Formats: sequence, C-alpha cells, structure tokens
Amino acid sequence: MPRTRAQTRATQGLFSINDDALRKALTFLSVAEGRRGLGETSKALRALVGSTALERTRFSESYVLRGNEHGIVHALATAMGTRQWASSPVPAQHRVNERAAVLPATLQVIPHYEFGPDGPIHPWHRAPDFQANQDTFRCTSVDPDMRRDFTEASECLLNVGSFVEYQVPFALLVTHFRIAFGNCGGRIFKDWAFEAFDGEREEWRELYHCDESPWANHEQPETEEGWFGPWPPVVIPVDDSIASSRFRIRLGGENGTRRCFHLRAFDLFGKVLPPWRLD
Repeated sequence: MPRTRAQTRATQGLFSINDDALRKALTFLSVAEGRRGLGETSKALRALVGSTALERTRFSESYVLRGNEHGIVHALATAMGTRQWASSPVPAQHRVNERAAVLPATLQVIPHYEFGPDGPIHPWHRAPDFQANQDTFRCTSVDPDMRRDFTEASECLLNVGSFVEYQVPFALLVTHFRIAFGNCGGRIFKDWAFEAFDGEREEWRELYHCDESPWANHEQPETEEGWFGPWPPVVIPVDDSIASSRFRIRLGGENGTRRCFHLRAFDLFGKVLPPWRLD
C-alpha cells in the first residue's frame, strides 16, 4: 500500500531532532491527521508506533532518563514501565514467605567482599548459606521496595576494597544515582566512592566520593512494629561523567577499617547511548 504524503513527512521528521522516540512520534504526527478526528489520529499514531523507521530510531539515538524515581535498573526490570517488576522468594534459607525483586536478565550485579589479612571475622561469612545471602544481596541491592528489610550479617564488617559492581547492557552517561541502606550502620556509611569503568584507559574513574554518610544527620526510621527500619533512598549527583556500562560502589578509607555494606534501592540516571535495547 503506498504511503501518504503525511506519513512520509512524519517518517522523515523522526530523524530531525535528538530526543526520545515517544516525543518524536507525538511531535511529528501531522496537523492534518490530527484534524481528521480522534479515530484518524489514533490510526495514524498506531501506524507510526509500528513503523520500521520508529523502531530504528528508538535504538539509534540517545534516550534521556528523566526524574529521580525510575532509573535504568527500573527500566530494565519493567521494560520501560510497561510490565510489573517480578519478584520471587528470598534465597536466604531462614526467610519464610518473603519476596524480593528479581534481577533483570540484562543487569549483572557482582558483589566482592574483602575480609582483610585475617580472613572473615564474622561467623556469617563462613556460614553454609553465605552464597544464598549474596544472592539475596544481588536482588535487594536494587529492590526499590523499602517497606521490607533483608539486612544480613554477611554484609557487616567488610574491609576496605569491598565493592558491588553493576553492569548494564549499553553505555550510559550518568548524571545522578540513587542508594538506600539497610537498618544497620547507615549513619556511619562514609569513605566510599561511586566509580565508572573507563574502557579506553582500562581503569576505574571516580565520579563521586562520599566523605560523610548521607544519613549522618538523620533520625533512623522505625517500622510499624517499633523496630529500626532501613534508611530511605537518597539521590546523589555525580561530579563528572564518562560513557560506561560498568559502575560500582567501593569502600575506601584506611586499611583495617570495617563497615556495613547494606546497599538498597540502587539505580542509575542519565543518558542512554546508542545502540540500546531493553529486551
């Protein structure tokens, strides 16, 4: 079926501005099509959304994540908010009827624990279900639902150099990131860095350094049962940015310093660089 002049103009217009695909579709729907009534406008939008040109454009230009609530982790887990974030039973053996967010297949979360020259000093670091606790950490470190708390002793008393790395399936120019913290040690969570991996130099570059805990001057929340609850999410802008697909939070400070590492609700915000896909 031959294309109408209006459809041709709309397709050409998709490539004329550097913005996300939705705005392209809404901006370049022709005025004439809009005047033909709701039915014709809806039909034209459906044709545009299903067009090959729009499909190519979605993945060939950058996409800016706006706001502070839903970042790239949320986008990967929910297909840009078009489906509910899946959950599953918590892997830790002593949890009963508890569920946590499932990691999206396209996101890699890699925890690395340093225990110092004397090795692990906490019994939980040697426990048979230590691996299950790490699996729980992978999920809960990005779980945005802070009503629950899965703080584990295996995340306590970690040495300098411990980190958790997040790998996304495309390059990202981060402008800010979000973290929350479990119910243990949040007020003294300092001397840590947010870093991005520079692929050209093959080295990690520091984008933000925390001298004082984001919750140093806050009162710790309490749960409805009267227990201390997790520390709420904070959004932190970065001092600099590079295009990278690997990011991490790493414990710094003097050797021998041990700290809790109960990261929660982690997410990244900024500009997604092409080529990118969420499936």
